[in-house]
Amino acid sequence: MFPGVASIGISESLEGPTHTLRLTKSEGPTVDLTGGNGGHRRLLVERRVNELDVYSLGAKQLAQKVGLTPPKCRAVIDHRHLERNPELFKLIKIGGMKHARYSPKAIRVIEETLETESIDEIWSLYREKQKRKQREKRQRQQPKYRT
Repeated sequence: MFPGVASIGISESLEGPTHTLRLTKSEGPTVDLTGGNGGHRRLLVERRVNELDVYSLGAKQLAQKVGLTPPKCRAVIDHRHLERNPELFKLIKIGGMKHARYSPKAIRVIEETLETESIDEIWSLYREKQKRKQREKRQRQQPKYRT
């Protein structure tokens, strides 16, 4: 939550039921992270002031970073379901508009995907999925006549 903090001291106040939180770099017990999955460490608390600092990339910027056209980048996003992962994607509302934003972690996920899977195959599957959705949409929109 506070980068650079080495320790946290908590003491009871003599007046009333309040507590004091003192953050220092050199005194008190050491701040440690809890063990996460697979022995990895994870944060106990994270403080975010500006969501646009965390989700700093639009779709076009993300495509440029990974060296794909925006439609092909969209295909990889759909293939890996990046929009289901809150660490990678957030829909941010500014005023009355909603903006799809991606974190820089999404770059790594897309690059790892392209190392093991063919963009041509991902693109082909995505195009078929889009065509299927369009056919279903047209079928739903056709008027149904009774004879």
